[in-house]
Amino acid sequence: MKKVKKVLGVLLAVLMLTSAAAGCSQNGGSTSSGEPSAQSGESQGEASEGGDEEFEISISHWMLSDANFNPGPAYMEKVNEEFQKVYPNGKIVWNELSGEKYHELLKAQLAAKTAPDIFGQNGLTVIPFAEAGYTVDLTGKGWDDRMRESCMADCAVDGKIYAIPLDVGGWGINYSKDAFDQCDIKTPPKDWAEFLEICETLKANGITPINVGLQDEWPASGIVIAFASFIYGQNEDMASQLWDGKANFNGPEFKDVFNAIQELYDKGYIDPGIMSTTYAQATDQLYAGEIGMMFNSTILTDGDIGFLNIPDAQGKTYMTTGTNSMLSINSECENQEAALAALQAMTEPDTVKLFLKDSFAGLNDVETEQTSVCGQEYAAALERDISMPQINMWFPSSAQDIMAQTVSQIFSGAGYTEDDLNAMQSAYEKDKDLVLIH
Repeated sequence: MKKVKKVLGVLLAVLMLTSAAAGCSQNGGSTSSGEPSAQSGESQGEASEGGDEEFEISISHWMLSDANFNPGPAYMEKVNEEFQKVYPNGKIVWNELSGEKYHELLKAQLAAKTAPDIFGQNGLTVIPFAEAGYTVDLTGKGWDDRMRESCMADCAVDGKIYAIPLDVGGWGINYSKDAFDQCDIKTPPKDWAEFLEICETLKANGITPINVGLQDEWPASGIVIAFASFIYGQNEDMASQLWDGKANFNGPEFKDVFNAIQELYDKGYIDPGIMSTTYAQATDQLYAGEIGMMFNSTILTDGDIGFLNIPDAQGKTYMTTGTNSMLSINSECENQEAALAALQAMTEPDTVKLFLKDSFAGLNDVETEQTSVCGQEYAAALERDISMPQINMWFPSSAQDIMAQTVSQIFSGAGYTEDDLNAMQSAYEKDKDLVLIH
């Protein structure tokens, strides 16, 4: 299988991070308020000249590991260089080891007050970490106007910013440009009817229109996310209306989503072996042109693979994104001014580009290099289509699990009923306090 560069959907990611317990830096530069000051880099630099004592700022993030798409030494060298312009006596210590249960380990480190000064986290932990007092309020420290609107929902709690987004991703369709060229198919489709025409054309030319590989199970809920245009096209306030009881999962928005998924199955556009195919096998099929499309949250950087969004019946197309990874400052860090300077160095536009090659930035002033056709078309969709938060930010994982089961039922031939939608609503009502936005 060809090498892929993962851009995982925000709450579907399988996180791998460091298990190293890096203690907070010991130095004499803490603020009395427990928050970093709003000093400029110049004033921080002047403050650092008052003493010669060396100190360290520790940083942990899973993408620093070779096993997790290490961006290489160039990024870390650039951060060190920018940081030492402000704090020449400071040293950044990078924790590069990987571990399969990073967030459990990080939570234990935070509780024991041994966590790194700056650490990576994901959308699932922003609220509980902030509410536990583990992270510093970064509002007004220089990032407010730089963040993508869709990232604010992931990174803020009660209107205050507790994390800075690095990269974003979202679900959509990867397609074989070879297969599309063979069938003289033009993209992107203008509406749902035209998307169905694409599927019919592929099928008529002996190419299976769609697979994703549901033996692995996890892509099932992502398929629902890929149909976000069917929800937002009717109701951009769906998240708040669900919360207020003015909308529900048995309403027209989600009915249209599952009716569309059912239509793909009924018309023979789904690979009949989808339930016994792995995600890796489906990816290989796409590269080989054996299938025309696959639902995916991954930018495939090898081969002639493109990206498109699924429009609704009225031709409305929404680009939904979620933050894959973000950075926070440990509230127990003893030199929060220095940690703030390090975080600023880590997120400078020219520096972030080194970290995010073939990925997409959560900061709107960062233009990342896209070397693949798929990445270039994803970037074009980000600019062209209406941007909204990824829909799984506003329903709990319990409802998402039922959605995945319902998709699997449809593709197994059993279809779905209103009972399935009612079960989603019941799960939402039970666990609504766990949602990220409403």
